[in-house]
Amino acid sequence: MDLSHPYLALDPYARDVHLEAEQLRAAGAVVPVDVVGVSAWAVSHHEVAQQILEDPRFHMNSRHWGALQRGEVPDGWPLMKIIRGKNMGTADGVEHRGLR
Repeated sequence: MDLSHPYLALDPYARDVHLEAEQLRAAGAVVPVDVVGVSAWAVSHHEVAQQILEDPRFHMNSRHWGALQRGEVPDGWPLMKIIRGKNMGTADGVEHRGLR
């Protein structure tokens, strides 16, 4: 899939999360999206999400996010505090288990 042409721009305020989820599921298990001006992938099927969460090749910590490391995420991106925050959703391995 070409990530430069996202399928859906996600609403950062989640005003109609059910409609977005329906659209994502209809588009496939893994869908290119725009998240407040940043291209990303959304996983919309539980089975695929479970596989990704169990696969050690995938990381949650932002230091592994190539787009961020390459400077493709703009300064002042409104979700940066969430991405850089220390919580279970942004931690890997031992750190994740400790927070859990």
